[in-house]
Amino acid sequence: MARRTKSLTLPKAPSIYRGKLALLKDGAFHINRSQKERASAFVRALKKYPKEIQVADGHAFEFGSTHLAFSPPCPTDSTTNSGTS
Repeated sequence: MARRTKSLTLPKAPSIYRGKLALLKDGAFHINRSQKERASAFVRALKKYPKEIQVADGHAFEFGSTHLAFSPPCPTDSTTNSGTS
């Protein structure tokens, strides 16, 4: 299960990311201020565990016979295409 910290849900055992590639939504663009704050806290909590963290938005990845494709970020009413809120 997950635990909640200041409206942020963190994995109960972030060590499950140890040595792995973490594919995350871009925490800097096309999101509002509150989302940026949560994304920053999430990455700070996890950054010592994964082998690597990559932004997944708009990219495709292949792992053996598995193909993962992520859509580009979709701006909301509270964000603009410039990446600011």
